Amino acid sequence: MSVEQNDGIERTSEHVQSLERGLLVIKAFARDRHPMTLTEVAERAGLGKAVTRRLLMTLESLGYVGRDRRNFFLLPKTLELGYSYLNSISLPEILQPRLKRLADTFHEDASAAVLDGDRVVYIARVNTGYIITSGLAVGDRVPAHTVSTGHVLLAELSPDELDHYFATSKRRAFTDRTVVGEDELRADLDIVRKQGWALVDSLLGANVRAIAVPIRDRGGRAIAAIKLGGQNVSATPEHMVEHFLPPLLAVAEEVSHDLALRS
Repeated sequence: MSVEQNDGIERTSEHVQSLERGLLVIKAFARDRHPMTLTEVAERAGLGKAVTRRLLMTLESLGYVGRDRRNFFLLPKTLELGYSYLNSISLPEILQPRLKRLADTFHEDASAAVLDGDRVVYIARVNTGYIITSGLAVGDRVPAHTVSTGHVLLAELSPDELDHYFATSKRRAFTDRTVVGEDELRADLDIVRKQGWALVDSLLGANVRAIAVPIRDRGGRAIAAIKLGGQNVSATPEHMVEHFLPPLLAVAEEVSHDLALRS
């Protein structure tokens, strides 16, 4: 038997609540990149102070959390949690040299991202230095409805998964061109699904333009997306489709092939 609470998470009889709470405490630090008091951590994690204190003490004893008097902060050991995921799929290792090749060829930022809820998370990135970049780095999270990688990955969701996304996501407008309405966004995703790539222009910020394609696993499922572009891109959308898209598709095919071999 499973129970779904109002946070959208389905919990079964095998669900370990203490583990969930420990992860909530770790995630609380991601929202504020500075040390926090016990009260602040409890508030951001949505937990009681007594429970939060026990969890922080446990994480401290394991080397994931440090403490300076009343303030707590994450320690570098927490990176192991993320690196375990990255290493398990081998994507960054496969992607990085190819992203660099794309970036060097076109003098534009190149990056790769995966979908996590209503956001994309960057797992590999190459900044060219030729243009003003957005300052995004590996591990950063961006609303999926605002970026090309997000459109590609949302378009690949099953009907049920896409319904869940629209029911639970908080889509806000960052510019006057950001699409937040369900009907309009669904129509855009239909186009992306049919053509196999996405190009967005000024949805996250003014003059932020990029084109993206999916990376597929052995079974044809889109597990990530790669893109070219960023802030103050000089190329027009038409130029990007004509000149950026074919190399992007070729790299995506190479990466998908390598993943199939490794699996």
